[in-house]
Amino acid sequence: IETVVRQLRLSTTATDPNGLPLTYSWRSINTMAAVLDPASATPTVQLGELYGDYPFEVTVTNSKGQTAKAVITVRLVVLGYNNREGRRRSGGALRY
Repeated sequence: IETVVRQLRLSTTATDPNGLPLTYSWRSINTMAAVLDPASATPTVQLGELYGDYPFEVTVTNSKGQTAKAVITVRLVVLGYNNREGRRRSGGALRY
C-alpha cells in the first residue's frame, strides 16, 4: 500500500474453516509507527515523520488458540511522486 497520509485504516479478512470466533492483534514492526486500535480487524495506524516503509503484523487467533500471521507494509511517499518509477504522478492518495 502506498499513501501520502500519515494516518490511515488497514483492513484484513479472515475466516475459520470450522466457524470458530476469531480475534485480531496488530503490532507495528517499526517503532516509528503506532496501531491505535490493535484488537480490530480494521485498525487505524499512525505513521512516523519519515518517508519510507512501515510494516505491520497482524495475528489472527481462533478460540482454540490456533494462529495465522501476515505482514502488511505501508509506504509513505511524497505527494505527487511515484518512488517506483522515479517521476511525478497525479491521482489518488492510495495505490494498491
